Amino acid sequence: MASASTPPDNNNAFTAPIVPHPMESSMMFTPLYRTLKACVLVRQKPLLESMMTLTSPSSSSSCVGEMANNKKRSLESLEEALNGASTVYDHAYSRMKKRIAYLRECETNFNQGQGGANSHKPPRRRLDMALLDFMLAKGRFETAIQWLRDDGELANLVDVEPFETAQNVVQALRKHNLAPAIAWCDEHRAQRAKLGCTLMFQLRVQEMVEMVSAGGENVWADAIKHARKHLATSEAALADSEGLARLTRAMLACLVFGGGGGGLVGNSPAGGGAVPTQYAKLFAPERWDALIERFVHMNHALHALRPASSEPLFTAAVRAGAAALKRADGDVSNAALEDPLRDPHVAELASSLPTAKAGGTRLVCRITGTLMSGDNLPLACPSGHVYGAMGVNAVSERTVDGCFVDPITSAKYHMNDMRRVYIM
Repeated sequence: MASASTPPDNNNAFTAPIVPHPMESSMMFTPLYRTLKACVLVRQKPLLESMMTLTSPSSSSSCVGEMANNKKRSLESLEEALNGASTVYDHAYSRMKKRIAYLRECETNFNQGQGGANSHKPPRRRLDMALLDFMLAKGRFETAIQWLRDDGELANLVDVEPFETAQNVVQALRKHNLAPAIAWCDEHRAQRAKLGCTLMFQLRVQEMVEMVSAGGENVWADAIKHARKHLATSEAALADSEGLARLTRAMLACLVFGGGGGGLVGNSPAGGGAVPTQYAKLFAPERWDALIERFVHMNHALHALRPASSEPLFTAAVRAGAAALKRADGDVSNAALEDPLRDPHVAELASSLPTAKAGGTRLVCRITGTLMSGDNLPLACPSGHVYGAMGVNAVSERTVDGCFVDPITSAKYHMNDMRRVYIM
């Protein structure tokens, strides 16, 4: 017997229908999911240990006091773990509700045709998120993070923690410090395995490169020990498709250039010794740039963000908008005052873009940007410039004497001087 279905509660932020917005969804929800999952995994072990200690029977009456102290410490540890998990969960839950409310506002304004007093907020926020995505794509982490800190409303829609961590790792790699990147890979070991990432393997190879470059008395023993511990792993087999196994063999061959005369030939890159061409690329500074690029790509994939190698959303939006406004003759002298192409820098960016297709000629008021028609009659002022009646009335209402001020020449005309324009 089928039970009657309960209608969804429209007041509940988690049951009302939502139209997903692809641009926002990845940046808004995936990091929160990672946070909640990590909260459960991190707190699971101490919780289980505390519960096992609390439920274990006393083996002897002589150690009742000791067992009581152990159970007390376990209770305190359990309370601390639960409080920490509750704080993280409540914070993530609060931000999740705010993001769902934002998406519902976008859906409402879309269904109402962008109407209402607050209809500008969702488009503005989407523009802010596109600009933020552009900054992150160009490596402007400090500016993006500062923006999120200053704008509390935007910070509720985007998680700043993944980008702060990425900034710290990238800065460390630029200083030739591998420790933060290796720690990041250890923290996300399970996710890396699912994505088939070989970043850790490449970091270990670079670690061996630095070891060989620095040289030393025990460079042979240290390098071989490092290779056996970190390069002979299951991840090394996975990396074989990328040629990293061949790179490892080349690194072992480079031990003959161990520094301080410890190698077979006694030359080291650190000491200015000559390195054969086939091995020179292993010690090239460009390898650090490749590691940074691979880490940024992995960080984007881990948090389901836009691929770092793809075109930023802001760039695509600017190109589409400039192409839609571009005229075939390229003349913007008669364009609307708010037309972005009137700016020489924007016009230069749009010079290589295709022009918009227009099937006919339309008269657009330069003041209001609306079409001139029977409801918005074209009016000409003595200077010869033509504007819509709504724009002329709007300007004249703002003046003290009720005169119209030409926005191009700044000349003032009485309304009786305006003449209607007839198009043949």
